[in-house]
Amino acid sequence: MKTYLFNALANSTRYDLFMLLFKYRVLTLAELMQAFSKPRSTLRHHLGLLIDAGLVLSYIPVGRREAVYTLNIGGIDKLIEELMEIRGVVDTWRVANTAAAV
Repeated sequence: MKTYLFNALANSTRYDLFMLLFKYRVLTLAELMQAFSKPRSTLRHHLGLLIDAGLVLSYIPVGRREAVYTLNIGGIDKLIEELMEIRGVVDTWRVANTAAAV
């Protein structure tokens, strides 16, 4: 799962999709197509990878015919956990390098 999180955001289109969903919370594919000027198939592919990574959810609201996309809070929590783990390692290296320099 760790690799999927970072690989999913390594692509600029997927990162931009992620950030747009962060800003607007819930968007349809049609709204995303307007924002990106990319074909439906391209956006579906990138959204599918974000969904597979656990960062985005898709559902059809009651009374609507079109699916909407939103961020998966659980996936964001996992991403934050991974970044905090990396931060801990970097802090350990920093302390070790400071001690070695003295």
